[in-house]
Amino acid sequence: MIYTLTLNPSLDYIMEVPVLQKGTMNRCENTYLLPGGKGINVSMVLHNLGMENTAILTIGGFTGEKLLQMLEDGDIKYDPIRLKNGDTRINVKVLGREETELNAKGITLDNYAIDELSKKITALKEGDVLILSGSLPKGVESDFYARLMSSLKEKKVKVVVDTNGQAFLQTLSCEPFLVKPNQKELEEMFHTQVENKEELVSLASRVQKMGAKNVLVSLGAAGALLVTEDEQVRWQMAPHGKVQNSIGAGDSMVAGFLASYLKNGDYQEALLQGVLSGSASTFSKKLATKEEIDALRKNL
Repeated sequence: MIYTLTLNPSLDYIMEVPVLQKGTMNRCENTYLLPGGKGINVSMVLHNLGMENTAILTIGGFTGEKLLQMLEDGDIKYDPIRLKNGDTRINVKVLGREETELNAKGITLDNYAIDELSKKITALKEGDVLILSGSLPKGVESDFYARLMSSLKEKKVKVVVDTNGQAFLQTLSCEPFLVKPNQKELEEMFHTQVENKEELVSLASRVQKMGAKNVLVSLGAAGALLVTEDEQVRWQMAPHGKVQNSIGAGDSMVAGFLASYLKNGDYQEALLQGVLSGSASTFSKKLATKEEIDALRKNL
């Protein structure tokens, strides 16, 4: 079974504003509500690609119950931990000529929630896949992901990590199967600025030497770079299309890559599917469907 973990989920309120003007009233052309959180995004795209999975998440209050209802309506399997205090956050995404995001901090996880999360993760079995996505909320130490991974080491669970900062760095010694930084995150990690492809490959290889088996670097419109555990360097350009919404593109890339790799074990095909999935979400107002991903493949 594939499991995603989202410690800081949200309801994403999308507002379409052609031209956002500061300091005055702006009227929206359209608004809609979506489930939010990186792990949840991965779960939804995996589901769209026909991959059974379960979203483990923490929720609180009436907004948390609304989030679960939306997942249920989308036929997404979920395993929640209900927090005693606080409400699941609402994030506002303003779409226009530019994207503007207003992300709330979220609620603090108490010891009960942390213990329950640990129990759920340590119950995973050999052959399972775990995707650790997103930032850590208040109340959680930076080594939390690393401690979860350590508890699974003997079970040989494949772990995918998509986070940043200290939380990311501390997972590397636990040898995750796949990590997915973007170029900016790599530059911040190593306090440098990438000038060419060779330098980007060098940074990705450094992450690999720190413990990650496979390093997938998302490059936005430029596609992605993959450095594999067999020391192969692979590139994949992204298809052209009209950008509608970049929210969830990186999560879609993770879902597409993983869905393909688990089916056929081919890294080049997984890289292609990952880039197509990320692009399809970018060219859509919502997360990519299988039909949208397949359509991009036909036009390559």
